[in-house]
Amino acid sequence: MVYEKILLLLFLIIFIIAIYYISKTYHKHNSILEKFSEKQLYKNAKFRDCQVYFTNNKDKCDEDYKSDNNNTCKYNFKGWKELAEIKDNNDNVYKYADKVYVNNKLNESDYQNIVEETRCFYKLGDNDDKLGDNVTTIDNIAYKYQDFYPFSIENSICGVSYPTKTKLNGKIFYEFILDNNNNIKNINQVEILPGQNGFNIDSNFTIEKFVEKYGNGLEYKSNNQFNIYQVSSFPDIDVKVHKFTYNYLCYNTQVMNYNIITTKINIGNIIDLPNNSVIIRLTNNGNSIDTDISGIDWNKFKNSNPNLREDKRQAIIDALVARKEVLQDQLKNKNKETEIKLAKIKENIVDDGIDNKYQLTKYIDTNNGLWNQDKFLKQFNVFNYKRHYLTKSSNATIDYTNKEVSIRIKNNFKEGFKFFKVDGYYNNNAYAGDNYRYIKSKIEHIKNKEFINELHQDSRENITNFRGLNNLTSGKQNPNVDHTYTMWFSGYFYAHETGNYKFGTRSDDASHIFINDEIVVDNGGEHGMRTIERNYGTIKKGDICKIDIYFGENYGGDNLEIFWRFNNSNNIYSSEWNNKTWIYHTDPNVDPANHSSKIPTINGNKQYIDGREHKQSYKTAQDNSGDIYYEFKNTDFIYEVIVNRDIDARILIVGGGGGGGMDMGGGGGAGGYIEDNNLSLKKNNKLMINIGKGGNGAPEGGTLQQGNGHQFKIKAINGENTIVKHDNQEKYKALGGGYGGSSYYHYTPGIHGGDGASGGGSSGYYSSANYGKQGKTIDSSQGNNGKNQYNVYTSGGGGGAGKPSYNSNGGKGKSSNITGKYIYYAGGGGGGGYRYNGGNGGDGGGGGGACGQTKGGIGYNSGENGGGGYTNRWTQKPGGRGGDNTGGGGGGGSHYNRYNRGGRGGSGIVILRIANSSVNKLAKCNYYIPPLSEITSYLEKSDVLESKINFEVRNAANPKSLFYSSYIYLKKGYYKFNFDIDISSHDDLFMKSKIIIYDNKEKTNSISVFKDNMVTKKWVYIPNTNYYIFDISLVYIGGSSNNIPFKIKARYTNDEKSNKLKFSSAELNIDNYEAISNANKFKDMSYYIYYHDNHYLSGIKDVTNQYNKDFNSFLESYYFLNDSFGYVINYFKLLGKTNNEIKSDTNIQKIDKLIEYLTNIDLRKYLALSGKSKLKKNNLINNIFAKNTINNINDYITFNQYRQDDKDNLKGTDNKFNMISHGPRSLYIEIF
Repeated sequence: MVYEKILLLLFLIIFIIAIYYISKTYHKHNSILEKFSEKQLYKNAKFRDCQVYFTNNKDKCDEDYKSDNNNTCKYNFKGWKELAEIKDNNDNVYKYADKVYVNNKLNESDYQNIVEETRCFYKLGDNDDKLGDNVTTIDNIAYKYQDFYPFSIENSICGVSYPTKTKLNGKIFYEFILDNNNNIKNINQVEILPGQNGFNIDSNFTIEKFVEKYGNGLEYKSNNQFNIYQVSSFPDIDVKVHKFTYNYLCYNTQVMNYNIITTKINIGNIIDLPNNSVIIRLTNNGNSIDTDISGIDWNKFKNSNPNLREDKRQAIIDALVARKEVLQDQLKNKNKETEIKLAKIKENIVDDGIDNKYQLTKYIDTNNGLWNQDKFLKQFNVFNYKRHYLTKSSNATIDYTNKEVSIRIKNNFKEGFKFFKVDGYYNNNAYAGDNYRYIKSKIEHIKNKEFINELHQDSRENITNFRGLNNLTSGKQNPNVDHTYTMWFSGYFYAHETGNYKFGTRSDDASHIFINDEIVVDNGGEHGMRTIERNYGTIKKGDICKIDIYFGENYGGDNLEIFWRFNNSNNIYSSEWNNKTWIYHTDPNVDPANHSSKIPTINGNKQYIDGREHKQSYKTAQDNSGDIYYEFKNTDFIYEVIVNRDIDARILIVGGGGGGGMDMGGGGGAGGYIEDNNLSLKKNNKLMINIGKGGNGAPEGGTLQQGNGHQFKIKAINGENTIVKHDNQEKYKALGGGYGGSSYYHYTPGIHGGDGASGGGSSGYYSSANYGKQGKTIDSSQGNNGKNQYNVYTSGGGGGAGKPSYNSNGGKGKSSNITGKYIYYAGGGGGGGYRYNGGNGGDGGGGGGACGQTKGGIGYNSGENGGGGYTNRWTQKPGGRGGDNTGGGGGGGSHYNRYNRGGRGGSGIVILRIANSSVNKLAKCNYYIPPLSEITSYLEKSDVLESKINFEVRNAANPKSLFYSSYIYLKKGYYKFNFDIDISSHDDLFMKSKIIIYDNKEKTNSISVFKDNMVTKKWVYIPNTNYYIFDISLVYIGGSSNNIPFKIKARYTNDEKSNKLKFSSAELNIDNYEAISNANKFKDMSYYIYYHDNHYLSGIKDVTNQYNKDFNSFLESYYFLNDSFGYVINYFKLLGKTNNEIKSDTNIQKIDKLIEYLTNIDLRKYLALSGKSKLKKNNLINNIFAKNTINNINDYITFNQYRQDDKDNLKGTDNKFNMISHGPRSLYIEIF
């Protein structure tokens, strides 16, 4: 029972719902569906126009309306239909009454069902909105219906809702506003409102804008130039005239319907225009657009009559389009030729073992639609895949900081000055002999006593306070105590900052400052306290300058202050300033390995000074060889030379010269001379160099320490050895020269000359010949014997490195061209005279002997002349000193007690000359890698497959740089690269090369895969299959012209390597490279090298692009497969080139650019402000139409809705209303 009740309840619910919908449908459509089926409605029903009569005389009204449809006796709802009669299935006819509205009442009594019988239907077309209420479908046809009950003028006539016209939505029209005589009053731009019951007027629109858009023209002027103007002969413009229909019994009604009439207008007929024009040059983004196109007769697109100017723009575009079609047809004919060439290329491609889908034929056919697409055409553009190197050359640049050797100075420095004091006032002219004019001769009074401790009245080190004698002598010397003395303060100035330096003294009496053995401050003479300051100039940070201060007292007051200044600072009276020590001295007894001082050291290594000898740098040999050489001259320094790469060298080593004797003293012997022209040094070898000092000459007599009356105690001293160690092993030792004999044989100094590298000469003080013996050479390879006392009161000269002394003249030294010109070194000193003139110094810097006008020997630095004086008397003159850094012996001093010291021997020297072999020269040459801005397609091109290097003839001093750039296709994996060129048969050709691969066009990351003719020790990792920038740099020196082929080769593996080289911003150290081995395993890469146009390169290298991924997978299949890869590229290159020619023919490109330009050019911007346009007077709207395009103007005019104040004239009367004479009215034009 429960189940049956549920079913009954469900049935009842369904029945109620059905009744509801039937009732709703009945209410909506009234009794139409009740009485008639849909088919019966059309089969048995008759329709008539939906209308309403305003008069009871319907027949007369119908007659009047036929003759004049503007008669107001009735109103016709245009487009609407109503039922006139229907038949039932028994052919019974039911007629519907007409609607009659008189005296504001509807004839309701004439209807059985007034709602149904007054309803009207509107058949909806394609342009009508079919959405919303009051829409029904009858026989699959949509109708909109309107109920006219209850009836009134406002609700039933003016309230009729016509369907909106969908095609009118959003339409923009030009509205020509007319007066009642159809004259144009104004022009508006309007948009129809959404309800289609009016228009929205664009308030910004003006007639000028209308003319700007349609009244400007263009014609050809000359090459790449057009003339833009306001036309005098307007073109006919295709337009659509929309004629709208309204309900003219009402006001503010919507569009009932509209008609479209296609016609032509010409605005030149109605508007006055100013006569303006402007000539423009055709450009696009700054680039000229070329009008030089074959097959285009530009004269056709000029206005022959300047008073009748038409717009030629569209005619030009039409001509260009037609010409483009002709050119495209011509290019298509090339396809047949291409097919033949492609088939020949394919014959060379081996695809055995290639995955089936990547075999060429299969791949081409499968992707056939790809080959005309931009992504392929751009990649294989005619500019791409050029098997070229872009090349550039220049003279090689030399990296002068890339030195063959590094020179360091070992740290034997202590803070402050050192000094010693001797008796006698150095500024006394007598101490200089006939050289008294030269301050350097005067200071020999103290310099000659450097190693003779017996003559030192006082000495100190570590002098750091320079203000007053008490401070300068650590409290040992107070002013006004001694009468005559000389002091020598020596040390080195270390510049902590680059700047301008000044030095000065305040002294009583004489003082002088020498920097690097050149006088800077001359405060000489006898005077009270006087300040002299002089500017030295710029000293660079890290420079080490030798500084010597000489001070002398000659009775009266005495004091001394020393100061210096930096960049105009206040006077500084100390070695310490600004928390730094600036003045040091050296100590030969210091072990640099176990010594520390305040002087800056290199990277914390206390053995080496972080500084350089002032003005110490290499020099270029003066023989056009291009060799360079270094001179080592300072006797205080311990030099260390570190070899940076293998070099061939020469070396000259000269020991210190011996000092000359006094009292008819013999000449000092020359220092030892060693020259090695075949020194080979390897990278990281070290040379340690100590330069020997010249020996002191015997001091003058007449002092307590030396004695008087020929009873002298102190002899001259041998020169010091100059020693060169090679990797801590002594390799060269140039011995010091022997001293010259002094005075009488009975006393301590002894008459005989001393032995040394070259022997010293004997003293001449003996009444018989041949008593005094010459000094002998210890090593005959380094020097020669001096001369004995060969005559009465006649001294002997010191031996020279080249020749012994044969008389009082010093022996001749040896000449070396190690500096590029021949210079003498190691000449013997001249003996002092008495009976005869003294001897001249030997060539090689020997000092001249006293007595007579003797000369110092020429050399690297010439020896000093002898001190002069007359023979056969007590002349009391000094011998000349040996030339600095020549190893020359000192000259002998003259007879008797005063001022007759022997000359000091010249210090030694080491000269290291590095051969400018081609290998060494190339090692200093920079690889030429031009900036990105200079690597352009305009560079010279070299064919990869026929690549040869043109080695031009170049002087060895002028090497040549070459640069090659391209792109190389590399598969992901591991590589080693080789620059393969055979120059073994060209003995006069030397070169080095480098290969760099970059992974981005900015060149920020790279790998030097080949450098200095060596391959990488590790494998180079390429992370992605792609094209990489590939630069080759070469530097060469050649003696003849050669054309030699080269190839880039590589080894490849995809086996994982844990130890690999990756792209980086850092340059690899040379230790990462090694000589090539297994050269036969390297494969030619010529078929993988192509130059690409940068415009498309970013697209080709985009590994995220699916097209590139797929194409790379295809290319990878042919990688390292014979030469197939190159032929595959050639295949696609030809295919792309042909297709690009069709698409990118030069004329076609010009046409495309010109069409685009003419299509998009906005002529308005050129003439928009050039003048005012205005409507002509008395302009009938008929004038706007082109000739012979209209008949009756009323067919085009829209008569607008009536105004509200016309409403009362339209109520059911028989009076006629003349719509044609009614205003306002408009013409609505759509330009398309």
